Amino acid sequence: ETVYIACNDTVPLPGTVDVAADCSEWTVSHCMDEVPGKCPNNRFITYTWKAVDDCGNEDCITQTIVVEDTVPPVLSDYPADLGPFDCPKDIADFAITENITATDNCDDNVTVNFDEEVLWGDCAGEYAIVRTWSAKDSCDGVVSHTQHIVVHDVTAPVWGGEFDKVYNSTYECHAPAEPQLTADDSCAGNVTDNIVFTPNVTTGRCPQERFYDW
Repeated sequence: ETVYIACNDTVPLPGTVDVAADCSEWTVSHCMDEVPGKCPNNRFITYTWKAVDDCGNEDCITQTIVVEDTVPPVLSDYPADLGPFDCPKDIADFAITENITATDNCDDNVTVNFDEEVLWGDCAGEYAIVRTWSAKDSCDGVVSHTQHIVVHDVTAPVWGGEFDKVYNSTYECHAPAEPQLTADDSCAGNVTDNIVFTPNVTTGRCPQERFYDW
């Protein structure tokens, strides 16, 4: 018979064995043998009972108890994902406030390992923080948790300069000059150099009447 138990369970003691005697009395003895497993919390325990009668006839039975660690550690107080947030956001705004610990059903002390990576986006002010906490017990049971913090740019630049002046303006029979505009972005700062003028000219009711869209 083979019995499987967890490493934090109580190992059962050897039981008593009944022997049916035909002609003489039987003497029953037992012994225990323990063999280590592949990791500190695994082991094999074998109980052997031996019965011998007055004529030297004998018989043996065995029971094997397999003690194993199949449960990984457990992380506590780990943080959830955050965001997405609109930039600007400083990385220092996302300081770690949780005290993450690990417990295991068989190991008293399990170390928590921490890793952090910052992934920068394609636009100014965009990034993602990837934080991973992991723990491993002495039988290579592993647990991990990953937190993602996302900051991206969802707010359009704000126009400045002569925008108000040229908006829906009317000119007498001549094309207006290009407006001198500025633009500021909450994430990239001043983006005036990125302004592209693409005039769209539409003829009105007569050749001298035109509509200019910038």
